[in-house]
Amino acid sequence: MARDIPIPHPGTVLREEFLEPMGLSVYALAKAIEVPRSRVNDICRGRQGISANIALRLARFFDVDPQWFMNMQSRYDLGLAAEALADKLDRIQPRSAA
Repeated sequence: MARDIPIPHPGTVLREEFLEPMGLSVYALAKAIEVPRSRVNDICRGRQGISANIALRLARFFDVDPQWFMNMQSRYDLGLAAEALADKLDRIQPRSAA
């Protein structure tokens, strides 16, 4: 169940696909969405995930669907869980249809 291509942290995507191409700093984004700079910095460095609160703010600022940010975080979290539970999941036998 090992994964060949790791799922990037949502903060990496935020930094590389939004901030850098738009020439935005962490400080500028934090100020625009009215959250502490440290929170945006922690997200961009992969130390914190994107909460519903942050997803709504980012979506409003970048004019995208907030579900996009939530889906990205969910995929990342599921990937981590699948990796951590790989051995246990391999031992679980699927229930066959009756």
